[in-house]
Amino acid sequence: MPGLWDGAAVEIMDDGNGIAEALVRRMREAGAHAQVVPRISPEADAVVWLDALKTMETDEEAISVNRRAFEAAKTIAEKCAKKGGVFVTVQDTGGSFGLSGSLPERNVWTAGLTGLVKTAARECRRHPLRQSTSTGQGCRRRMPRNVFSGN
Repeated sequence: MPGLWDGAAVEIMDDGNGIAEALVRRMREAGAHAQVVPRISPEADAVVWLDALKTMETDEEAISVNRRAFEAAKTIAEKCAKKGGVFVTVQDTGGSFGLSGSLPERNVWTAGLTGLVKTAARECRRHPLRQSTSTGQGCRRRMPRNVFSGN
């Protein structure tokens, strides 16, 4: 994906399950300047939002993921409008946006990230914005490949 490999400051939101660390390792091996962060900063050139992969105990926690993602998008919006940038969100809705019934119902609330990315993409047509859904432990293997290829 363009914007991740050209010396950009890539901030990867900590998911609390080790996926962010694995992604940073893979991205650094490929030459990216990536780091795990607890909060997105206005200095970020690119953001990989993994907050929706955290373990969520309540519906309120799952709903708040959308609010935090919106705040993160706002944090880098001005810089992205001027210089470009990348914003990638990742969620685990089982590849079916939570409709298969194979995941906790609260995971469905994170599907709001798709709407955030689609709206932002309409407002910032020239900047890469991407939403990805990954499932379970396979996420650790697939997600770096998905981010690298832009799939």
